[in-house]
Amino acid sequence: MSRLFTFGCSFTQYMWPTWATIVGYDLQKELFNFGLAGIGNVGIYHRIIEADIKYKFTPEDKIMILWTSFSREDRFSNGHWETCGSVFNTGSKYNYRRWLKDHWSMQNDLVKNMTAIISVNKMYKDNIIWQGHSFAPHVNEAKNIYDDSKEYNELKDFYESQLDEIPWEIFETVKPFKKFEDSHPDPLGHLDKVQNWIYPALDLQLKDSTIAEFHKLQRSIQEYIDRDNNFNDYDKLYRRLQELFESPRFYPLKKYHRVRHPLEDLDLA
Repeated sequence: MSRLFTFGCSFTQYMWPTWATIVGYDLQKELFNFGLAGIGNVGIYHRIIEADIKYKFTPEDKIMILWTSFSREDRFSNGHWETCGSVFNTGSKYNYRRWLKDHWSMQNDLVKNMTAIISVNKMYKDNIIWQGHSFAPHVNEAKNIYDDSKEYNELKDFYESQLDEIPWEIFETVKPFKKFEDSHPDPLGHLDKVQNWIYPALDLQLKDSTIAEFHKLQRSIQEYIDRDNNFNDYDKLYRRLQELFESPRFYPLKKYHRVRHPLEDLDLA
């Protein structure tokens, strides 16, 4: 039986179920979700290699990838990935101001990201069944504009000639669950992405039972949040989600919502 491996940033693995959870549940496949909040495309490339070393991809295994924004720096330290999202994220615990001034350029972002994406596609082209971008690629995140210089476009054309076009869709949202201060789609937002973007590309249709299950989960989370008009407590919501996944009502979803840590299963290699 084939396994499903998914990769991406927090749009792939988050405190509540994402598109990856929905697809794994719908297809009833063993899901290995290697998504990681804040990780960049170079880190995603490393995590794909990590998954292959640990679990030894077979020709039957399926890979799905939601690539992220280009302006991210990935570092591995003390047994985990140091991830902060975009280097332009002012809320990051890392101070990138001096580094940005001395080292950052869109051309460097282009080369390192496209090299990672091309490498994955060359190595695992027979396993990849779907991939997309969760941000518009080639955007200067500092100014939210494209680099239209001759030098950048020449480099872009050079690298993109090695790939089939990868579609993109904006995943960032405003107020999931109608009131939570967060930029990530809620389960119904992810359900919409699967129904109207991912599955059409695969010529698949979501089962009615899957749609019903994630609507039920959304209602349960919404009811909890609606008890407090000013609810915005991540810790409380995380604990509530863990309670839901342990309950008989949603326990079948638990195995599709597991986090894969870099230091686990090292003995399988």
